[in-house]
Amino acid sequence: MLVTEKPAKAIPNRIEGYAAVAWLAKRNAITVLPSVASLKALRQHAKRSPAANPYIGFGNPLLTGASGADRRAWPNQSCPDMSGRIKATALTQDEAPQQRGVSEFFRGPVANLTAVRSLAPLPETAKELCEVGARVGAKGDVIMLGEQATETAIKRMSADGRWPWPEWST
Repeated sequence: MLVTEKPAKAIPNRIEGYAAVAWLAKRNAITVLPSVASLKALRQHAKRSPAANPYIGFGNPLLTGASGADRRAWPNQSCPDMSGRIKATALTQDEAPQQRGVSEFFRGPVANLTAVRSLAPLPETAKELCEVGARVGAKGDVIMLGEQATETAIKRMSADGRWPWPEWST
């Protein structure tokens, strides 16, 4: 169940044979949620959120791709007047995601910024974050795009009360 490719052998002779199967969970995160009725019941007993806004968005990272020169996402740094400006684009063969290990993106406990910035840019994320924010009634100052989407921004939001989880910003 949840196999993404036909295995070499339908039923392996030994339990170790299942390790080579292309399981969906090896490539995708899977989350199990309770039923909608359960979510509704849980919502009735939930505590009031300390969040001043219903939404905080961080996105449109300033990535430059493998070439180091792809700046498609860079103009999209704010929500106003973005309607209709961003069009979905397919990645070229050179931009297609490469098999890279997660460890490549870290240097000990901190991010390897060079490796992260070499990922293909995501110009559509700005519009997505802005549209979701608009639909849930978020104010524009809680949607951080591009160079605003930083650790420093989270700390500043925590200091002035816009980020409700101070333990996340230390």
